[in-house]
Amino acid sequence: MHVTDFSIIPIVVQNAHEFSDLPVRHNEDQVNSELAAKLPLSVDPHTYDNSNTKTHLLLQAHFSRVALPSADYHTDTKTVMDQVLRVLQVCMQINCFFAAAEELM
Repeated sequence: MHVTDFSIIPIVVQNAHEFSDLPVRHNEDQVNSELAAKLPLSVDPHTYDNSNTKTHLLLQAHFSRVALPSADYHTDTKTVMDQVLRVLQVCMQINCFFAAAEELM
């Protein structure tokens, strides 16, 4: 099975361990809720205080060119973008591995 729906990429990336320590500061759950309302892909509204959800929102905001609400969000986006290529490379390697294994069966 090959994934062609690119909307799944932020969901896969957000769950990477590398982003579990992204800070969600005091009252940022409310800011995340407001940011989510401006973005094309929805997230679970009960997880606005979660690091992985914040990662998803920052990726969407970056690629949708939505203005970020504060300097902290710009810093957090830089942190995410510094790591996201490495995470995507691993995802691609895993996908290639499974594609090759599927062909052998």
